[in-house]
Parts: sequence; C-alpha cells; structure tokens
Amino acid sequence: ETPPTSPTMRRWQVNASEAPASVEAALGKLQLVTVDDADARPPAGCVTVDVRAFALNFFDLLQCVDKYQMPTTYPHTPCNELVGAVRRVGDGVERLRVGDVVIVFTPEAAQQRVVVPEAQCFRRPPPPPRT
Repeated sequence: ETPPTSPTMRRWQVNASEAPASVEAALGKLQLVTVDDADARPPAGCVTVDVRAFALNFFDLLQCVDKYQMPTTYPHTPCNELVGAVRRVGDGVERLRVGDVVIVFTPEAAQQRVVVPEAQCFRRPPPPPRT
C-alpha cells in the first residue's frame, strides 16, 4: 500500500541567477524550498523513491558554482546519489517492489522524492553478520 502524500515536497536548491563565486557562497545560497508534487504513478519502467539520505560530494559542489565540465542551470538541485525506499512502481517494473530499500544514481537527488528508471536503482545489500 502506498503511504499518503501531500501535494508538495521539499528539495534543496542553489537559488541564484548566476554562478556563486565560491563553494562557501554556494552553500550560503543553498535553501530548502517547497515545490509542487503530484506524486502521480511513475511512467512505465520507473519507480518513485522516498529519499532517506543523499551524498553531497566534491563534484556536486563544483556544479553548484558552475565549475563542473557541463554548465549548471539555476536554480540548481545538487547531489547524484541517494538511498531511499520504493514508494510506487510503474508498469513493467520487475525487480523492485514497494518498500524495497534502494541505492540510486540520478541527478537532483537532494529532494524528498524522485522518479527514476528501474535500471538506476540497486537494492541495498543485507547488512554483514554481527560477530
């Protein structure tokens, strides 16, 4: 069963009309914003994932200040890796089920929910045995 949702969600964004001058300036412009979220059924082959944690790495910071190899558009939502739980599955999804904990590689991971192709999701491995 899919958990109830609200019509909005939160995401981290660098709100700037142009690239901040430094990493410190970019972090100073990083804001938690509320955006619309229809939480509709994901398209075929995709899943909706509730984000539990995301990684902010060096190249994410480079993107925030438009120093990465590809240009950054603003507002910009950073991060490209996350761990979360599958919330909904689209038609044709075969490996994943609602509730599965997954590791996901996708742009704009610093938000409450993402919709991604199943191929970008990897089930979290079981924890190692305690000794």
